[in-house]
Amino acid sequence: MNEPMSRETESVEQAVGKGQEAPLPLLRVYLFGEFQLAWQVPSDMEEAAWDSRTSARALFKLLLCAPGRQATKSALAGILWPETDEEKARESLRSACKVLRKVLRTANGEELLEQRNNGEILKLAGQLRLWVDADAFDDLVAQASRTAVPEKALALWQQAKAVLRGELLADDQDAEWAGHRWVKQRRQALWMGRCRMIRHLADLYIQHGQISLAEETLEQHIVRFPTDQDALYRLLVLLEQQRCFEQARMLYERTRRTLEAVGKQPASHVRAYYEHLRKVAFSREWLANSLPQLRLSAMRLEPAPFPTAYTSNTLLPSAGELPSLSIIVEQGTTTMDEATETTVFFPLTGELSSKDMPVASSVLFKIGVELLSFVQHQQSWPLSELMSHLEAVLGRSNGMSPMKLSRRQALELFVGLPAGLLGVMELGKHIAAEEVLLLCTTSLPACWNLFWLGGLPEVERALPAYFSQLLPLAQQSSLYGGNAARLASQMHQIASLLVLEREDFGTSLAHCKQAFLYGQRAGDRNLQVAALIRQANTLFYRKRYAQILQTYQEALQFIDEVSPLLRGRVYSGLGSAQATLGQKQEALRSLGLAHETFPGHPEEDPGFLYTYTNHYILFLNEALTHLQFNQPEKAWQAITKAGTYVPDGASPRRMELLNHLVIISIALDDLEQSCRYFETAVAEGVALGSDLHQDEAHHIYQQMQSTWPHEKRIKNLAELLPR
Repeated sequence: MNEPMSRETESVEQAVGKGQEAPLPLLRVYLFGEFQLAWQVPSDMEEAAWDSRTSARALFKLLLCAPGRQATKSALAGILWPETDEEKARESLRSACKVLRKVLRTANGEELLEQRNNGEILKLAGQLRLWVDADAFDDLVAQASRTAVPEKALALWQQAKAVLRGELLADDQDAEWAGHRWVKQRRQALWMGRCRMIRHLADLYIQHGQISLAEETLEQHIVRFPTDQDALYRLLVLLEQQRCFEQARMLYERTRRTLEAVGKQPASHVRAYYEHLRKVAFSREWLANSLPQLRLSAMRLEPAPFPTAYTSNTLLPSAGELPSLSIIVEQGTTTMDEATETTVFFPLTGELSSKDMPVASSVLFKIGVELLSFVQHQQSWPLSELMSHLEAVLGRSNGMSPMKLSRRQALELFVGLPAGLLGVMELGKHIAAEEVLLLCTTSLPACWNLFWLGGLPEVERALPAYFSQLLPLAQQSSLYGGNAARLASQMHQIASLLVLEREDFGTSLAHCKQAFLYGQRAGDRNLQVAALIRQANTLFYRKRYAQILQTYQEALQFIDEVSPLLRGRVYSGLGSAQATLGQKQEALRSLGLAHETFPGHPEEDPGFLYTYTNHYILFLNEALTHLQFNQPEKAWQAITKAGTYVPDGASPRRMELLNHLVIISIALDDLEQSCRYFETAVAEGVALGSDLHQDEAHHIYQQMQSTWPHEKRIKNLAELLPR
């Protein structure tokens, strides 16, 4: 055990920064993979005695898994010798303990195993003297989760990955004591840490444009842990971007069979995404056969009539009423210098039978192509006008039943278009920068609108395609760099909101930092300030009130260079932050400035799209300020005014409103009202699928329990809480 460390062990030592930030431990223990001891100082350990005493080894490993590395002797004896009578079990424990104390003693007599409480408790030394790889992994995961700087976080996650050399206690899988709850809980905690590490590594690799490395990381993990469905979901998204549909199908089917073998099935969000993949793959195959090369720049609007075969059963308006879309497709060459071009018209059928299914999955895609062509020629169109044209197209059917799309379905269409269109255009052809910018500029408003309508999964699914195309352009010093940087800043802001809903605060802050930097690169003060506002919002859920105030003060340096909406939003948030820290006069002054500068029609402000700020924010922060100064009646008046600006339906903003309605109702000591809003908040939080707001529900429930500890109705509310 005092032999030189293996190269693998040495690499782990380097990964965790041996001797750099902490004093050298006396002993290093490796529980991942093959069990190893590596003394860093001379010891009196007799290897032969240690190797022959399996009970002493089992005692050591069990103590390392016990909470706080300590346990009573009676508990240890019962776990290690469960079928032996108590006296014999205690004797076996004394013998094992004697050997273990000798093993864990240095040459100068320092011991790493001590007895406490008159010898009734055995306790191992802490991490500084007795280093354990499993605990080092936990520390690295915790540190990486708290790190907001992407580069530093990536380095920590990579260090954590280096520590994972194998399974915990791989040599003891069949040992009876290894089935005890201490070991099970240890395995569960490490499993969650491992999954979190894989998620963050993949996300950070994608942020840095290292798509292949992200894919490799997820693949290696899923090979070993085929039932990790969160990793599976991420890998399916990446495979779609790489257009590896057959590989995605094989991966999904393998996971499905593995789960079925243990009586389970793929999670609903994984099944839904797989169905999406099947449709995309089918659509791409049809498009690849029909459109060998699609050139967005070749799109043109012209009042050309449809071929006779297409004049019936069509959703498009008749020729001459609205411009129809034609796309020039290169079908091949007849000579070295002559190309054959064909103009293809897109018929959009309203009623599709089973024989029409080969084109059914491309119907919405075709509608989107037409609308994007409108935007290409009418850059000033807002999203509302774009959607009105969609409705006009869908509403005309020449006697057939019109095809109906809800507002949310239409937004999902616009959000998903860039990935689909760019994928088609990438079939053997380089994509021009202006084509990428056109598609992303068109669809970005839909991303914001769909997010605020509660379409988090759809936006999250599409976002990697935006990042993969935009970030290379945004990092260039070219004609398109500024516009791409503006779009990238907004993409990072959306990403920060999405990961915030999963309570991934560190990654959310990292996206805020990137959003600020891209706004700076674009020379857009509005975007820089919007990124700081997002940062303050994330810090709010971490209860970092001093940092929130500091963030808003940083935004003040740009206050004269931003639009009235951003200016009012900064003053409003600043006032709430000041109130939280007890600065009453400063808070009231800031809120007054917010009302003075806030525009009467915020939706007309250039910053409205990516801030989604209306008078709701003003009244919300006013309510929070009154609550801080113990004025619940005034807080209630303000929050009810805020509610008039929030539509019904599960969405991030409505969840925020409902939670504050409950909190202020508690301050008013209104039991009935608190319970009513709490029930609504829990139901809509589950529908939204937001970890953030579901966790908030738990915190609010604890506050209700504290206020009304003996109320039966409060106790019954516990059944509503998400598990």
